[in-house]
Amino acid sequence: MTFNAMTEHYEEITVCGKPALFTSIRIKRDTIPDGLYAYDVRHDDECRGIPCEIAPLDGEGTTNHKLCTTISDFMTAYAH
Repeated sequence: MTFNAMTEHYEEITVCGKPALFTSIRIKRDTIPDGLYAYDVRHDDECRGIPCEIAPLDGEGTTNHKLCTTISDFMTAYAH
């Protein structure tokens, strides 16, 4: 099952020094706004929840977990 990116809440994180949003649910790629990119996170083989790979669909670890937010809030905060 996939969900609309614009109606979900996310955890704000930092990946390689860059702000990012994280969710463990599957997002419908056609609901992601232009200018944002979606990547999948693969966890460790022992299923301990340790992120091991960040890759585009067709990296390094995550840190600095922040409050839950929406895509709209994230885009407002980090718009160039």
